[in-house]
Amino acid sequence: MTVSTGMDDDIPDAIRDKAIDWALKLEEGDPDETLLKEHQQWLDADPRHARAWARIASLQNSLSSVSARERVRPVLRLVNKRRQRGLNLLALLLLIGSGSAWIADPVLHDRFRYDYVAGVGERKTVEVGEGIELHLNAGSAVDIEGRPAGSQRIRLIRGALQVQTGGEPLTASHGDVTAVPRGTRFGMIAGDERTELHVEAGRIEVRKSGNQTSASLGPGESAYVVDATGQLERGTNARQAMAWTRGMIHARDLPIDAFAKALAPYTRQQITVDPEVRDLAVSGLFPLDAPEVSLNALTDAAPVRIAQVYPWRVRIESTE
Repeated sequence: MTVSTGMDDDIPDAIRDKAIDWALKLEEGDPDETLLKEHQQWLDADPRHARAWARIASLQNSLSSVSARERVRPVLRLVNKRRQRGLNLLALLLLIGSGSAWIADPVLHDRFRYDYVAGVGERKTVEVGEGIELHLNAGSAVDIEGRPAGSQRIRLIRGALQVQTGGEPLTASHGDVTAVPRGTRFGMIAGDERTELHVEAGRIEVRKSGNQTSASLGPGESAYVVDATGQLERGTNARQAMAWTRGMIHARDLPIDAFAKALAPYTRQQITVDPEVRDLAVSGLFPLDAPEVSLNALTDAAPVRIAQVYPWRVRIESTE
């Protein structure tokens, strides 16, 4: 069963998906007159287009009303790794015995193990060399090997990462999967059982050590490598998968269980899903920076409710 979040039942999936695509296009910088004219022509072409767009706009208005959730993107500079980790160790020693610090920041221990960590609800931008910029999704961790003056290896420990480079020598890896960019902007996502790669611009080569699997991906293309077997599958949903860089979940027939996992790094509450609704699929745009808005949006369109089990845990359960 598929539920189109906030959409009228008579609006086809193709129109719903196009409305979502338009929302993402118009949010990327300042749209020019040509783009605005094309958008208006699309709205005028069919009354259902306008209705689908109105529902998307309603969700966006809900997000804008949450003024306290402003996006913060601190830009960090690469520092001497040995000196930085020495300072981290000193800070760790000062924090030992203060349990409240660990509770306040559940990824605190990772901040002393890895070079860059994005905490709960935090998307982080990092410059790791001339022309190399990393964007970490909330709850992600990255290690850097090599020096800014030479070839660097970016190792994704967990979470999701976007890499933007103008051709500087580097590789990005998770487990046995390695991406070699050719002047590009691409994403890497560490899934539960597979590694995802999504190209937004340029090209990358995908390699799996110890396996013959190899592929070349261009703009808009995706690859999914199963960790256990090295099997590679191709796709074309890079824009959807990388919507987190724009602060959104772009759901297109997305199971509620996967939706909850995508939202989890943006809230300190644990989100659990009843087995009977895990496979229920939803579609729409959901704001990451306002997790309560996104959770409430589910109840508007799907036969589910959000139950507050404990102060630190909510459960998505069926209303039927």
